[in-house]
Formats: sequence, structure tokens, C-alpha cells
Amino acid sequence: MDDTGKCPECGAPVNVIHVNRIGDPTHHRYHRCTACDWADAPSNLFGADETQTEPAPTSTTPKKPKTRGEKNMAVSKRLRFEVLRRDGMECHYCHRKDVPLTVDHVIPQALGGPSTAENLVACCRDCNIGKTSINPDEPLVAGVSEQAEAFREALAEAKAVVASDFLWEQEYMDRVRDLWEDATSLDDEYCLPMPVTWRSTARYWGQIGVPRAFLEYAFGIAKERYDSHRLTAKKAFAYASGIVGNRMEEAARLAREKVK
Repeated sequence: MDDTGKCPECGAPVNVIHVNRIGDPTHHRYHRCTACDWADAPSNLFGADETQTEPAPTSTTPKKPKTRGEKNMAVSKRLRFEVLRRDGMECHYCHRKDVPLTVDHVIPQALGGPSTAENLVACCRDCNIGKTSINPDEPLVAGVSEQAEAFREALAEAKAVVASDFLWEQEYMDRVRDLWEDATSLDDEYCLPMPVTWRSTARYWGQIGVPRAFLEYAFGIAKERYDSHRLTAKKAFAYASGIVGNRMEEAARLAREKVK
């Protein structure tokens, strides 16, 4: 078909259908003439009346760049003074008092260390930039090392937990896609389209624990309405999402009644 949006055979306007290939999330467009029998896709793909226009491009607003200091809160003058007074106005590492002092993060900010009194110590400039030698047997230094080591171990465990959450989330999203393809298949190759935002929707469903039965029910209802020409292909996923939301709200209502 040419770029005019008209049938190449008779020049009449064409209907547009949007589908996905099973196993391929890429969006596909096909056309059918409103007057003659011309179409550039198998006839079984045209269920409901799919007369649709292409959405106009949307403009985006650039994100406001973060200014330095938004990521980590700066240490206030009051907090700095309280830390220096707590540590006796001497360097936590070399114990010198005859040098200008600042405060140092025991757990670096880059590793998530907070700017709180519990994570701050008095420190001279040389120790802060690592120019002086520190006795590893120094009790205070040993305490800092133990705290840093404990943090590294805790951080490694936390990262493993987060990584497992990512894997579970991906498995849930794959399950949603497979259920959709099975429930809305048009033939062995095509199914109803999923919007570009389907992943964020599926991720949210996983977070709130939407069960498989709810998804199968909602997807099946959407396909039935499409087959009966009461729902267009592009609106099918949104319609199913509404059904999922209604079922979750019904479950929550029953739970509230049970605990009264």
C-alpha cells in the first residue's frame, strides 16, 4: 500500500489492524479496503471493525538535570561541629589536634553511607586523602575496618536478594506475555497486540500479587469481546487490565469483610 492511506486497487480508504506475532513483541500493522476485497494480511486477522488512525507523535519534556547535592545531603555546619566536639577536636585516625579538621564518612557516600553522626568521624586533611600511614592495630581504626567489612558483607547479601527479585520479576513478565499470546491468538502466528507499556503493567501486577487465574480470566474475556466485534484489537489489553483491577478490588473487599 502507498503512503496515501488508500487502497491501491480502487482508491477507497482502508481499515488498519494492529497485531503482534506470537513470540515476538514487535508491533505490526496490516490494512483492508473498505470497498473491495483487497487486504495485505490474512482475512482471519480482521475480526472487529478496525478503522483507526495512527496516533500523532507526542512531545516529551526533557528531565530537569539534578544539581550537585541533590543526590546526597550535605553535612550541615551544626552537624560538623557536633561530630568534631564528640571526637574531642582530634583526627579519628592519627589523633592530631594541631591541624585543620573536617569530617569523613566511615561508609562512603558512593556506597550508600548516610550523612549522619553515626557515619561521620573527625578527620584531618592528610588522613582524608590517604597520605598518612595508619597503624592497622589502632583500636579506632580497627573498629572502622570492622564496620566497613560488615557493611560490605551486608551489601553483598542485599545485592543477591535484589538480583533474585529481578529474576522473579522477569519470569512473571514472561508469564504474562505467554498467557496473553495463548488467550488472544488469532492463528498459529498472530495474537492481539500488547501496548508498549505492557511491561510496566505486568511489573505492577507482579508487585501486588495478581494470580494466574485472574489473568487468564481477564485475557479470555477481552478475546471474547474482540471476537464478537465489541472491542478493537488496540483496546483489548487495556480492557483486560480493567478486569484484573476489578478482580483484585473484589478480593480486597472480601478480605476486609473477613477481618471485621
